[in-house]
Amino acid sequence: MKKTVLGIIGGGNVGRIHAKDIVTSVPEAKLRYVADAYPDAYNEWAKANGCPEAVTDYKTILNDPEVDAVLICAPASLHGQLIQECARAGKHVFCEKPIDYSIEAIKEAIRTAKACKIKLQLGYNRRFDHNHATARRMVAEGKIGEVRQIKITSRDPLPPPPEYFAAVGGSAGGMFLDTSIHDFDMARFMACGAEVTEVYATGSAMINKDQETTGGVDTTSVILKFDSGAMAIIDNCWQCAYGYDQRIEVFGSTGAVNVANDTASTVVLANEEGQTAEKPLFFYVNRYIASYTDEIHEFIDAIVNDKPVPVNAKDGYYSVLIAKACDISLKEKRVVTMAEMLAL
Repeated sequence: MKKTVLGIIGGGNVGRIHAKDIVTSVPEAKLRYVADAYPDAYNEWAKANGCPEAVTDYKTILNDPEVDAVLICAPASLHGQLIQECARAGKHVFCEKPIDYSIEAIKEAIRTAKACKIKLQLGYNRRFDHNHATARRMVAEGKIGEVRQIKITSRDPLPPPPEYFAAVGGSAGGMFLDTSIHDFDMARFMACGAEVTEVYATGSAMINKDQETTGGVDTTSVILKFDSGAMAIIDNCWQCAYGYDQRIEVFGSTGAVNVANDTASTVVLANEEGQTAEKPLFFYVNRYIASYTDEIHEFIDAIVNDKPVPVNAKDGYYSVLIAKACDISLKEKRVVTMAEMLAL
């Protein structure tokens, strides 16, 4: 079997997850390159994990005619530019979220990808989680009837480190664009084709209290209204004392489906002091690790068999529009319509 040859741009945390997955768990692909402008830390990790050492110039990947596709794991503010360069080089693209911070950069990247006839898949890996995928299938099969409410709780165990706010594009993203965006995509995923029409967001800086005046909220609540009449209620926080809290409920006219936290075991100790159970798995590298592998399998399948990608450009564009609508709603204390966002 001919393997699909891949390159990765960006050797940070997510780039390393993909690199190790491809090398160990994606036999239909071959990882030829990883590119990183500052490769020392990545190379030390790569030697210990059997992954290729990094080249410093990502254009090495684009100029190799044997490379079929590129995974973009670079800082988000560079995504749009890199999508365009990859597309013009004839490489299919898997891009981590968000597709870009700039709406104009997103539009231009999508136009270029379409003109160059390449596959463009977005990295919303939570869709491929075994729990979420099963729940969505039940909703799509009508097992809970008409969707009325979607409730999503997504809380990180620890806030981002200080270097996040100093990173290229880091402070330009913030909570809505960099973390809640996964939940906006999940709400659309669970809505099974209904689209968001209205957005309302509120939030506070309760962890880094001096950030609130600059919009740096870390504890938020968001309401999305869909054209079907359904609503999604999303609560996020960047600090959760008991671990990575990831729960979903989809409530419908004939029932509901619930996704609970994954735990290391289902063992519950019961004694005279009460009942004790495991805490949730600690963070995304534990909770969602298998989903990173599965989304790459699907990406390769779309390339090899010329199928639509499972998470497309529209999904990437709409999730950014919702996130930016949340920023406006928070600042202006009002409901923001998707019609006004699509007009931007």
